[in-house]
Amino acid sequence: MAGASFIERMAHDKQEIIEGCKECGTCLSVCPIRPFSRYAEKDTAQLQAARIAFLKGGEASDAVYDMAFSCMGCHFCKGVCPQGLNPAQTGIISRMELIRRGHAAPPAYSFALAGEHFNYFGIMSALLTDPSRKRWITEAPVSPAHADVVFFPGCGLHTMPDHLFACLDILDRMELNHVTLGGIAHCCGGAYMLAGKAEECGEFGDRLVQSISAFTPHTAVLFCPGCMIRLSESFFDCSGLPFRTMHLSQFLAENIDRLKFEKPIRKTVAIHDPCQLGRGLGEFEGSRKAVKAIPGIRLVELEHRGKETRCCGSPAAQHDPAAAKQMGLLLMEEAKKSGAELLVTQCLSCNRTFRGLAQGYPFEVVNFVALVGRALGIEYESKLPLYLKWRDVDRVIEDARANIEASAYTEQEVRFFLELLFSMA
Repeated sequence: MAGASFIERMAHDKQEIIEGCKECGTCLSVCPIRPFSRYAEKDTAQLQAARIAFLKGGEASDAVYDMAFSCMGCHFCKGVCPQGLNPAQTGIISRMELIRRGHAAPPAYSFALAGEHFNYFGIMSALLTDPSRKRWITEAPVSPAHADVVFFPGCGLHTMPDHLFACLDILDRMELNHVTLGGIAHCCGGAYMLAGKAEECGEFGDRLVQSISAFTPHTAVLFCPGCMIRLSESFFDCSGLPFRTMHLSQFLAENIDRLKFEKPIRKTVAIHDPCQLGRGLGEFEGSRKAVKAIPGIRLVELEHRGKETRCCGSPAAQHDPAAAKQMGLLLMEEAKKSGAELLVTQCLSCNRTFRGLAQGYPFEVVNFVALVGRALGIEYESKLPLYLKWRDVDRVIEDARANIEASAYTEQEVRFFLELLFSMA
């Protein structure tokens, strides 16, 4: 549907699913989170019939709600439908239909909406980022100078400024004509899509494309696999975008000759393929090419990789954390069996999930950009592990006072956030 808006695309996909689905339940039979879910014992054909009946205007049962908000967007069901439909859209469309009819999303989703003042990404960024070190544009000028490459870090990377600064240093060393379009206000709309807010989701996606396009780049480099799939599948026909989109791992692999590695890393490494980048977009090799170029690396493969990669479970954690944890533990056990000393991630949600489960496992979880940075002699400290160790709100606020005072947040807002964070950590 070239040229169609996000709302129009979702309406089209909804009607296609309603008319084409034969309610066989094949998609749910391969769903990796179903065995750990509240609806695990129910017949998959009956579950799918309930979803279709709901989309046709029927009642929303507890199972319909659970299926909608525990859907991980992992694309495991993509390609299995006997009718050639894309079942991966059913979960998202069901969420939007639930919200349209007045149902509430799980409360945690409201905390991730970048357009709201009080949001996780904004407060975490304010807490951890020294404002004097910001090196990105937060608003695209009306007529900016041309840039060959626009780097878009996404919302999540702002919560890990050590990784963000490593990305910027790596791009600088490539000596390319590039600009970084950052700031929490620039969001692909993914958080709104997960919360079932269709209109806002489309508006954010349109605004992001307009902001990137203003620089007339030939390439937009994205850090977040979720942003990648949103721009390629959910919002636009990729062929209609005025620039090509690449994940940072692909871009590094394509330009690897521009990087001069200084420090050998003599470690055995396993790479986890994130669902949306791997199964969703078919990209598996960029990270491997970049990592294998680092002197000293020995690469081993996980049992499930590429299109068979395991999902970390993170997208379901907002609604069913117990099921999501079981998903993550499956991958951790697989990484342990591989003999890897480093488990390399490409998605911040995967990284956050695996690091939260890593205690007691014989390997370190590291994002690929941090690994590339180490080999280039680029390393930044993150205060977050220290703050989580302290678990002392007053001590953290005092340590981060300069950052907080330079931000848009009051001390009271940051205090409330930290109390909430420490209660969940």
